[in-house]
Amino acid sequence: MNTNGQLYTSKTAMHQKMLGVALGEALEPIIASSVDGLHSYPLTETEFTNIFESSENYNAYKHILVYKYSNLNPEDSTASKSYVALLRLGGILQLFNLFIPTRKDGTPLFKIDVTRNIHKFRTLPDHISSNPTVAIVPNIDFDCTVDEDIKKSRYILDIFVSVDHVLKTLDNLIGGGATVDMFTFLDSLLQGIQDALGGINAFELQYYEEEAEFAVVDRDRIDQPTAPYPKFNIIGTGSVVKSINLVSKLSPSITSMLSISAQSDAYTGTEEATGFAFLNKGLIDKLFPEKGEKSLQSYKDKIKASSDSDTRVKVTREKLKDSIREVIGLVYAPDPDSGTLQFSMDDIPSLTTIIRNYYKLLIGAQNKPALTKIIPFELQMTLDGISGMRVMEAFTIDENILPYPYRTKADESTEVAFLITGLEHSISLTGWETKVKAQIFLSDRQATDVTENSMLKDYERPQNAGGGTGQCKTAYPDLPFTNPRPGTDKLPYSTAIQYLKTKHGDSLAKAVFAILFAEASKSDGKFNSAGGHNYAGVQTDNAKWGAPGIIGQYCRVDSGGVSRAFAIFESHETFLDFMANRVKAKGFSGDNGDSWVVTYINKWWSPAKKAEYSVKGSEKYNAKLAIYNSAIKRFNNVA
Repeated sequence: MNTNGQLYTSKTAMHQKMLGVALGEALEPIIASSVDGLHSYPLTETEFTNIFESSENYNAYKHILVYKYSNLNPEDSTASKSYVALLRLGGILQLFNLFIPTRKDGTPLFKIDVTRNIHKFRTLPDHISSNPTVAIVPNIDFDCTVDEDIKKSRYILDIFVSVDHVLKTLDNLIGGGATVDMFTFLDSLLQGIQDALGGINAFELQYYEEEAEFAVVDRDRIDQPTAPYPKFNIIGTGSVVKSINLVSKLSPSITSMLSISAQSDAYTGTEEATGFAFLNKGLIDKLFPEKGEKSLQSYKDKIKASSDSDTRVKVTREKLKDSIREVIGLVYAPDPDSGTLQFSMDDIPSLTTIIRNYYKLLIGAQNKPALTKIIPFELQMTLDGISGMRVMEAFTIDENILPYPYRTKADESTEVAFLITGLEHSISLTGWETKVKAQIFLSDRQATDVTENSMLKDYERPQNAGGGTGQCKTAYPDLPFTNPRPGTDKLPYSTAIQYLKTKHGDSLAKAVFAILFAEASKSDGKFNSAGGHNYAGVQTDNAKWGAPGIIGQYCRVDSGGVSRAFAIFESHETFLDFMANRVKAKGFSGDNGDSWVVTYINKWWSPAKKAEYSVKGSEKYNAKLAIYNSAIKRFNNVA
């Protein structure tokens, strides 16, 4: 960081910190011992201090999330083990504070507020991240091993952000030795989080002059008060208001939205446009009397008939529950057969679009948009000098000076309030004055925080309804299909290692064990099989294997929803012999990590970009080498 507040290139202290020795030493055993799915791990106070150079906020930001999954390659249907480590946003910003330029006296020019329980983010039922490799919402209700105290947070700084996202954001902004200012970096970082969370938030940095601090706020969340908003008396001898001005904000964008609303149905996902449909209330289009899709008519009738927000949301969720549960399950639910979490990163853009549209529809149902939009205006007031007001706080004024449509009605649950967007203090010979800028908004007096995400709790991936030759093709027509399929099996690491070493020698044993460690489902020091002692997902539908040991087959639906035929082995010994024969035929050596990685990429995994991935030092190469090293570490510990 230089004195102008700029971050250097990928060699910066910030970059090195995120890849630093302390963080790496803390993460390595966590990653190595973690199983597929989402799990939390608390850092020790010593580990936390080594990373953050202080034990400050240890209890707030000590948890690390690990999201471990099998990344499916759509080109060849293979899967490679991948993981992301996620820290709370508050912890990442605490790291960022370490590199802020200082004054001559050693104090920072400013800092970012990392107080955990101040600013909340906007949320909805079923709110998840569509890209857990970027961020994860801290409202974790699905099946995972996560401490209870991080499952229900609504605070922005509790959002989990991946270390990879921080590094990629920095690298994407820097090129050719250029520098990038810290605000551009943080803005890009927050934009990525915002996109992953469905686009319903507007995360920005807000500067508070009195404290000389920045804070991350959500512009799309307006906290509902436990008591009425403070109210300014505009008229009368007790008023502190010296002048007031209301300025219309009817921008070209809003006039376009008004035009769109005239051609839109009020209960579609495009709630920002259709919210102005109240201006056309009672009018019928001569050419197109009915707007929207007729297939949704019964759903729309139910929505329109209800005046209760909770009921409208419930109807919407019921209408779409099957589709949304499937999307949620693709990212967060392990495959019921193998117990592994499998999805393709290529699916992330489409998942993000689906989730984003679902949230728009929920917002439309929740707000009943055709009745909740107003023409915006800005309030400008000059007051006798006053302290204690902060940007993003809200207040109300005497409604007598507001146009009639903006005044609160007895039968409505909303009132007009104003959100502070700017504050300016001035002191002169005539006294102290405070100028306030505020934006109008509608406050829902009945709104409360979301407390349930039931779709996350009860989703399971669909299982195969049955098995048989009618469902799966096979390259082994003479082998019987077992239906129902065999029960699941577990193979302890120690059993596999001892058998392989005794029967096939140390080098081949290491090579086989590393492949199993890379590809098999595992937990508690054991490899897991979906059935038939098949710990590597050996399939029988494409071609015959050049090794003996397969005695049968069964049919099940894989993680991509396709029926596939899988091999059955008589015992774990016959499976390990099969693997040893295949690994030996491919020319593996288990004694050298670089040799194992090159052979694995080119002859075992064999992706379309194998020439690129085989380059030593590339991202894929390093990932496979890390798997090999972790496997050999366990191999040696057992041996």
